[in-house]
Amino acid sequence: MAQYSSYRALIEDIEALIADRDWAKREMHRDQSSRDLRQEHIREITVEKKELKERLTSQEEEAADFRAKCEAYQQNVSRARERLATVTRENSGLRNSRRELERCKEPAVAQLKKVQTAHTHTHTEGKMAAMRARHEWEKAELTNTIRQLQVNE
Repeated sequence: MAQYSSYRALIEDIEALIADRDWAKREMHRDQSSRDLRQEHIREITVEKKELKERLTSQEEEAADFRAKCEAYQQNVSRARERLATVTRENSGLRNSRRELERCKEPAVAQLKKVQTAHTHTHTEGKMAAMRARHEWEKAELTNTIRQLQVNE
C-alpha cells in the first residue's frame, strides 16, 4: 500500500477496478446473451430447415401424384383418340352402307308396291269367292229346308 500516497488514489483505483469488473461482467453477460441469441437463432433455423424439408418432401409427393394423374390422363386421351378413330371409320362404313341402302330403296319400294297390289287383288278375289261359296251354301241350306218342309206336309 505504500505505492498509494493517499487514500483518495486508493479509492479511485478501487473504483476503477470495480468499474472494470462491472464492465467485464456486462461484456461477459452480453457475450452470453449473444451466444444465447445465436443458439436460439440456430435452433430456429434448424426448425425452419426441418419444416422446409418436410414441405419439400410433401410437394415432391404431390408432384409425383400429379405426374401419375397426368400420365393416366394422357393414356385416357390416347384411348379416346383411338376410339374416336375407330368410331369414325365405323361411321364412314355406316354412311357407305346407308348410301347403298338408299340406292336400293326405290327399286325395293316399287317391288313392294307391286306385291301389295297383287296381294290386294288376290285378297279381293278370295273374298268374292268366299262370299259366292257362302251364298251357294246358304242357298243349298234353304233349298234343303224347303224340301224338308214339303216332305213333312
